[in-house]
Amino acid sequence: MVDARRSREALAEGLALSGLTVEELAGRCTALGDDVTPALLRRMVGTTAERGDHEHDVVAAALHERFLETGEPRRTPLSADLPAP
Repeated sequence: MVDARRSREALAEGLALSGLTVEELAGRCTALGDDVTPALLRRMVGTTAERGDHEHDVVAAALHERFLETGEPRRTPLSADLPAP
């Protein structure tokens, strides 16, 4: 299971840099085939509530796609790339 604090930090930073709203990012996650609701996404970026590797990775992938679209050289780390607690 991904470290919730490190996941929150990575996803919150990615969201802030992406220029997307929570709703837009949730829609991108849905387009990737996962049901990440705006409410779940708010919990993921605003709290250290427990989350699985898969949930983190879907959001990170959606953010990565956004950065590719905008030409940003950024990448939100996948759960396996986050430092261990």
